[in-house]
Order: sequence, then structure tokens, then C-alpha cells
Amino acid sequence: MDAISKIKAWSVALISCFCLLSCSDENVTEEIIADPSVDYLQMETQILEQINKYRLSQGLTALEPIALIAVQADDHNHHMIANREVCHHGFGTREKQLGTGLGAQVVAENVGYGFQTAEGLVQAWIQSEDHKKNMEGDFDSMGIAASQNEDGLYYFTNIFVKR
Repeated sequence: MDAISKIKAWSVALISCFCLLSCSDENVTEEIIADPSVDYLQMETQILEQINKYRLSQGLTALEPIALIAVQADDHNHHMIANREVCHHGFGTREKQLGTGLGAQVVAENVGYGFQTAEGLVQAWIQSEDHKKNMEGDFDSMGIAASQNEDGLYYFTNIFVKR
């Protein structure tokens, strides 16, 4: 999927998310693995599944994927790729936008680079105290983005939210 198609898909998902959020207050169950309104790439879906599998193994609830969060994560990946760095620049802005647009009370973020499998990335986050803390945090939703640079290397941003 090229960048324009991905942006269009995210836009449709974002609009769908706003419609769903304004009309529904369904509770998230542990059976939720993927939200059909979020057009995740295969790598992103695998990361979501790996994180939820880990959370369930720790007695925690699965996280609901939310398009608005994924859009923020994707935007940050493009920033990291453009600047050729792994960073949390602009986190305060993302946190504020998710607070305004989604009612986020708490926001946390994991970033990564270079992993070629979802399992490798999630295992590295589990081995890192701060990343693991975010994965095990009191959150109810998340958004993930996996974007490749011109050399085919992945950059990852995973944003966790408690509404």
C-alpha cells in the first residue's frame, strides 16, 4: 500500500472511529484482537496481537485498537524516518491531541527501529523495563504504526491510552 492509499485508509478509519465513539459505549472484552475500522498492515496486526497476548498472559485486559491513536503513531513514524532518528519528539503534542480528540487521561509511548518481526519487537520491549511498564500499564486502547524507510527498515510507534 503506497503512502497516499495509507493516508486515505487512515482518514476513513478516523472518520469511522469518531462516528463509533460518539454513538457507542461498548465495553472492551478480552476477545477483541482487531478493530475492522482500523486498516492495519500485517506487521501492525501482529504487533497488536503480540501485545494483547502478552497482556492476557499477565492477567491484564486486551487493548482496543483505535484509529485516531494509530494516525498519531503513523505521523510520528514519518517524523522519525524523515529525521533518521528514533525519538519521542512531539510526544506532548500527541498526548494533548489524544486528550482533546479521544478524551485520553493517560498516554504512553513505545518506539522502536530495525526489527523485522512483531515477535522480535515485542520481546525487546518486554526486556526493557520502561517499555514493559507501558505494555503492562493501566490502559484500555492503543494505536500502532510500522513504517519502512527507503532501505526497508521498520520504524515503530506504539501509543497506549487510558480513556
